[in-house]
Amino acid sequence: MRKHLFLILFSFFTIQSIAQIKLVSSNPENGDFAVTQDSIVLEFNLPVDINIENPDSNDFYFFLGHGENEASFDSMMVSEDGLTVTLYTQLTDDTDYIAILEDISGQGGESLESPAVIQFTTADQAGPYSVSGTVSNESLQKLKASSDSYNGVIVVLSSVPLQLGFGDDN
Repeated sequence: MRKHLFLILFSFFTIQSIAQIKLVSSNPENGDFAVTQDSIVLEFNLPVDINIENPDSNDFYFFLGHGENEASFDSMMVSEDGLTVTLYTQLTDDTDYIAILEDISGQGGESLESPAVIQFTTADQAGPYSVSGTVSNESLQKLKASSDSYNGVIVVLSSVPLQLGFGDDN
């Protein structure tokens, strides 16, 4: 009986220590364009620990606008349950923004599972600093044939055409 009780308690504490914070949704969402709102809403799976009295003390985000159009936050609010963070800001027209979330802590000491990137623009269409596309199935199959995973996939972005060679049809 003691073994069963020990296993149950051990499992409970192990599960609790593995829990990590994940960004569930954002508004605006990654890739949105024609954004006109004055706030950014972030929803997490677990309650977060954020200092709303001194917003500058929070270093869980970087928020970048292209050029001199960086966004500044007027204030922030955390919902009663700690799952939703609202950042009140003033966005500049026709500007691409990138928000990077990292190092956020949970109320129970949890950490962010992985950094989150949210790219959006106040312009009517996606700006010159956004990239979209696909990797062909043929390329993925070549990679899969040479290894057990897709680790090592490299995406190169350039404002000029590149001629790259990596050996035998790879």
